[in-house]
Amino acid sequence: MKKNHLGEIDGVWRPESEAVEISIAKEKENFESRKNSLVDSIRKNAYADAEKKIYSSNGYVFREGKWQPARKLLDDIVAGKIKEEHK
Repeated sequence: MKKNHLGEIDGVWRPESEAVEISIAKEKENFESRKNSLVDSIRKNAYADAEKKIYSSNGYVFREGKWQPARKLLDDIVAGKIKEEHK
């Protein structure tokens, strides 16, 4: 079939030019998908690093899934311990 300028794509013989276009479209789609996932991963990591630097330097700690002011959190923990001791 290749002698007649046909190419096989997904089990179907197509004209060579159409087969090339389909093949290029599939490769482009795969490339875009991989690129987008890589960019998203880099963006998430950069955001997490920046968040840690900003919040940590401003007196916040990450606890129970969210950033909280460290001073208030420490005061609440100490108050809770004092209540437990006096019971």
